[in-house]
Amino acid sequence: MALLDLRAFPHDDPRGKALLDALMEVYSLQPPARQIAARAGIKEAEIDWARPMLDVWPDVVDTAATTGLLRRLVEVAAEDSNSRAAAGVFAELLDEQDVARSVDPFDHGLVNDGWSAFFDRKPLRSRLRDMVLDRGHRVLTIEGDPRSGRTHTWFLIQHVLTSRGINPCRFSINEYTEPVRVSDLADFLNDEFREWSVQIDHHSSEDQQADRLVRQLRGRMREERGCVPARPRHWLVFDDSESLRFTEPALRAVVRLIRAVVEGEMADRLRIVLLAYDGWLPPELEWHAAREQLGPIGVQDLRDFFRTVAAEAGRPIDAETANGLAVKVLSETGHEACLPDGPLPLTSEIQRTAVGLGRSLYQGC
Repeated sequence: MALLDLRAFPHDDPRGKALLDALMEVYSLQPPARQIAARAGIKEAEIDWARPMLDVWPDVVDTAATTGLLRRLVEVAAEDSNSRAAAGVFAELLDEQDVARSVDPFDHGLVNDGWSAFFDRKPLRSRLRDMVLDRGHRVLTIEGDPRSGRTHTWFLIQHVLTSRGINPCRFSINEYTEPVRVSDLADFLNDEFREWSVQIDHHSSEDQQADRLVRQLRGRMREERGCVPARPRHWLVFDDSESLRFTEPALRAVVRLIRAVVEGEMADRLRIVLLAYDGWLPPELEWHAAREQLGPIGVQDLRDFFRTVAAEAGRPIDAETANGLAVKVLSETGHEACLPDGPLPLTSEIQRTAVGLGRSLYQGC
């Protein structure tokens, strides 16, 4: 948040120190200080004025912050013709935006309600933004080596879509011990989209089931098109979508769904994302998909993560502080050898440690 909107005055923040110094310099005497506080709405009885002003002003700003009057206090001071010496400090703080609300959710470092860290990946974030805003591809594939964060991309997708009122559906294929069958797809879709009520004949062949499933989904989309404003309302994310995870009929069914999205039949109703994709789409469809090849992240990405999160919290940090936090992550997880700028494995230990330190930047907000 912006400093003036915090409910606990940040005495250790350089901006907080500058504000407190300015107030103590301009209002070093009790009478004008009491007038400014009263005009801001701070009750006389909340402050012990029978003390040196060096002790009073910290109490005033603490009280102003906890009562939500800090911004008003600075506004009143800025309007006072006797405060010209501190005009620059006051103006800078009053112009400060609420960073936590203004930062684009596509750029956030903490996702999954603040319990997952998402490092770097600017090209991926840009592609996702274009898809959501309907100016990009309709199908996205995420590829890369193990521990490159392929399936972890789900948390960013969920984060940005829910921020726009869209609830993506995640089909977690790794939950199945056997290859996913057409009946599994049908059961999942019925659970997620109860209004669709797709039906398949469990006594027919799996190829016949796949044909019936796709035809019914096309019909459901046509029905929605007639009663719902045309927009990509449904996002279907296949997590861990390597081809060996499907039976051949189930894989063909997914390909047919993607074809319907690419060629326009379901273009206004559905977007599809394939995480940990391994190249099973036909060339004519793959050409229409946005492809993201994830490589390893580096130590600099970890530093940038902390600066991003600090900005989201409205408490910006400098490069030296960010580097200190990155070094702390690496030392606590046994990856000091990655310093100063080596590649990092996306281990759960690095994730947990980065999240804990990232969340600490929000303390006091």
